[in-house]
Amino acid sequence: MIKVLLATPLKQKPYIFTEFQKSIDNLIIPDGVTLDRFYIVNNCPEIIPYITSGSFQEITFEEQTLQQTPHNWKSEHIRHMIDMRNHCFNVASQGDYDYVFSVDSDLILNPHTLKLLLDYKTDIIGEAYWTKSEIGLWYNASLYNLYNMDQKVTVPNNIQAIVDHQVPGVYRVGMTGACILISKRVWQSGVNYSEIPYQWAEPISEDRNFCLRAACAGFPIYIDTQIPPYHLFNDEYYNTYMERIGSSLRAPTV
Repeated sequence: MIKVLLATPLKQKPYIFTEFQKSIDNLIIPDGVTLDRFYIVNNCPEIIPYITSGSFQEITFEEQTLQQTPHNWKSEHIRHMIDMRNHCFNVASQGDYDYVFSVDSDLILNPHTLKLLLDYKTDIIGEAYWTKSEIGLWYNASLYNLYNMDQKVTVPNNIQAIVDHQVPGVYRVGMTGACILISKRVWQSGVNYSEIPYQWAEPISEDRNFCLRAACAGFPIYIDTQIPPYHLFNDEYYNTYMERIGSSLRAPTV
């Protein structure tokens, strides 16, 4: 039996979390696989009544305000994410799980997502999604220095790779996160999300720390682009999604 722990740090609007949870309920679980859910409820006790399956643990960090630029988080916020992601590894280790399936709570997964990622039988693989935001086209895989240490070569090749990766397939990348399947071989080797002392990592994120550590430990990082999740990035995306599925529900207006 293969044991998978879906692990999610959770601070989310209830109506977005509800749709996320429905997509988890609809995941196809292959024969011989069990999927358990573990949520870290971070400063949002109002979400607890909406959790219909799995276990959760409440954690209270001092509130931090995000900077104005989207996803340009303060270092305190990143450190809290590091603590929560590493705690998920600890829970998986204590429960003797074979995989951690780390999924952000604003994603709507295709029902085949877990089966597809497991079928690759690799240690680290994410599922791609594409989001248009104030910071441009957002692709949850990074290609830093994938081809050459010379930026004059790397930058145009990375731009071309982003175009190429929109063709459904599986690709090796420099970083991924948000929807990622990680085998126990990774965290048992000591790879985690902690900061790398005295080293600069761009972008500044716990995912970047994890992927750098994994790459240095010899674990290649892949991303699949065949069945992208829908990203409920904001209320506009939520409303568009609800309209698409034929629901009359819309985000509350202030």
